[in-house]
Amino acid sequence: MKWRAFIGGIISGIIMSVFLKGIKELTHLRVYTLLLNVDYIPLLKRVTSNEP
Repeated sequence: MKWRAFIGGIISGIIMSVFLKGIKELTHLRVYTLLLNVDYIPLLKRVTSNEP
């Protein structure tokens, strides 16, 4: 049962990121940046990531 919640979270995260990326491309607003903002997690501040 825990795996269903995990897989559901992964799938919903992917759908949300694709949606926000589409909005960003259509409107040129920085809505996708909010999804990638991890400044509130001290350890993740140091990690750099590239979007695929």
